[in-house]
Parts: sequence; structure tokens; C-alpha cells
Amino acid sequence: MIGLTRERTPQAVPDTFRGIKRQRLTLDLLKQQRALLQAGEGVHSFKSSHWKVVKDQLWIETVNKCAYCEATTKEVAHGDVEHYRPKSIYWWLAYCYDNYLVSCQICNEIFKRDEFPIAGSQLTGPLVTPITTDDELKKMAHDCVPDPINDSDGMSLASFMAQHQAERPYLLNPYVDNPEQYYGWEVEPILRRVYIVPAHKSTKHFVDEAERLYGLNRKELLELRYFFYNIYDTFRLTLADEGISAKTRIRVEKEIQTMKAATAPFAGMIRYFDQQFRHA
Repeated sequence: MIGLTRERTPQAVPDTFRGIKRQRLTLDLLKQQRALLQAGEGVHSFKSSHWKVVKDQLWIETVNKCAYCEATTKEVAHGDVEHYRPKSIYWWLAYCYDNYLVSCQICNEIFKRDEFPIAGSQLTGPLVTPITTDDELKKMAHDCVPDPINDSDGMSLASFMAQHQAERPYLLNPYVDNPEQYYGWEVEPILRRVYIVPAHKSTKHFVDEAERLYGLNRKELLELRYFFYNIYDTFRLTLADEGISAKTRIRVEKEIQTMKAATAPFAGMIRYFDQQFRHA
């Protein structure tokens, strides 16, 4: 996993999630919540067509990789527009642009599903009751989620991020959290595997949950990561040989930089090992 950056421009963000259209989508969720409370039963009805339109942009931002496991995904699978906070729990964020990222189906559907462990206080949704008026719902629709472009139109992005920090999720969001502060990597040369491990003792629980709910240490990833690590290690050993030519050294350095680029599979892992190599 590597840190990601959202592109917050009108060209990148569909107008469905901006301005009055954003408020209409949220208002629909709020009205559903009121109706469910009035009926005393039922679940929300979400329309996947609303979030499917963001997939192409999310692919651009993750460079065609799963935002969780960093395996190249688009070439072999459709991938999912993933709700970082599950919509079954955080229903008011079902159409929130800042709750989306793109992931492979294995990370999302086989492992994460609807679990979301936290260490802090859980986010509370809008205080809808069976007798909340339409005007009150409209005000909530404006205020309860951020506008991805216009920070003054809705909840401020700073407030939304502060809520994230207060909730302290054990599952990292690469758009918000810096994975390098939490995750380290360990090679098992006999089994030819590379494991994700805690970067520090204090981050062990984050790694445990990433393993359990993102499947980041599943067998296929362990072995695929070793394949790329082995290439990097060959380059590292080449650089350690003082007898190589200047031309070869330049070429090898260039290849290592390519493996560390955001476009490369498992760039976070390669960056970790390369940093250790440079500071040894």
C-alpha cells in the first residue's frame, strides 16, 4: 500500500457528487432513513450506478492497482469501487466521494466485506428521527458530507478528516493515512515470500487487521511480492559491486527508480527495502 492523492477538479470529479446534485443524493439517503425509522424495519436501497461512474478516475489515481494490496488489477479484473467505510454501517456515506477508492475483488469481497474495526469513537450519522421535517433533512443533506471540490459547500474536508482521526480505524485509508508509518516488510528466502509486518511495535494491530480484513498476507501476494523483491535484490547486489561500470550503475539505478514509482506493483515494499539499503 502506498499513499494516494485525490484529484479535486471538475474534470476529475463527476458533477453527481458536487453541489446541488450531491445534496440530492444525500437527501435521498436521509429520507430513506426517516422512512425506515417510521416503519421500524427495513434496510437502505443503494444505487450502484451512482458510484460506478467514478471508477475510471479512481483507476487513474491508483495507477491501475488495488488501493489496498497494490497488485496490478485492471488488466485482469474489473475491480470494485470500494466504500472504505461500509455503506451497510455508514449509510449516509454511501454517495460520499471521499469514501471511495478502487480495490480488487479479493481484498474487497472475499476479505473486507462489511467489517470496520476502530480504536476510537465511531462516527455518528445525521440525527434523523421519524418526525424530522423535510426542511431539516435538506439542511442535513448540505452539512453531513463534504463536497469534494467546494470546501465551503457542505462539511469541510478538515472536519471530515478530523472525524477520521477521532475514529482511529485499524484499516488504513491510503488517501488519508501514510502506510509507510505503519507497515514494514520481511523476506522469507526459503519459502520465497515477503510478508507485511509492523513498522513499529505500536502498529502491530493495524497490520493484524490488514492481514485479516484486506488479506495482505495471503499466499498469492506473498509469492508475487517475492518475485518483484528478487528483481530488486538483484539490482541491489549489482550496485554493491564496486567493479561495475558507470554505465551499468546508471542503468540499474534507473530500473530501481522505476520499481519505486507509483506505477509499479508493490512500490511500497520496494521503497521500504531500498530505504534500508541506502541507509545501511
